[in-house]
Amino acid sequence: MGMTYLLAGDYQKSVQQLQHTIDLDPTFPLAHFFLASALTEIGKYEQAIEEMQRGALLSGASPEQAPAVTAEFLAAFRIGGPNGYWQKNLQATLWQQEHGGREHWRWRVPTREWAIRRSPWNGFRKPKRKGTETSLL
Repeated sequence: MGMTYLLAGDYQKSVQQLQHTIDLDPTFPLAHFFLASALTEIGKYEQAIEEMQRGALLSGASPEQAPAVTAEFLAAFRIGGPNGYWQKNLQATLWQQEHGGREHWRWRVPTREWAIRRSPWNGFRKPKRKGTETSLL
């Protein structure tokens, strides 16, 4: 339900539903990633970065790698505000495109457009490589 609200642009309800999902299953990485996306939409960047780190750890990032990437996002946000945060997100997206998503610890916030493209109603198919279904980069 949280993803539905996210796709519809109702970010407050999305946050509520995704937090409820996490309460039910705190080990579900996509809920953390989508909560991060909803939080960025309402301007709660530092909370979003924390959720990205939780999602990354749950989807296989090492305990050393996830905090390192989190620190990069936090530094970008603290130096440049929302623009710095989104610039870092763009860099992560470009990195993913250049490297084919091989390193799932270099994650980014899933955007609404990303979620729409991956929606089951748009012919979403599981990736063929094991472990990449929760890899956002």
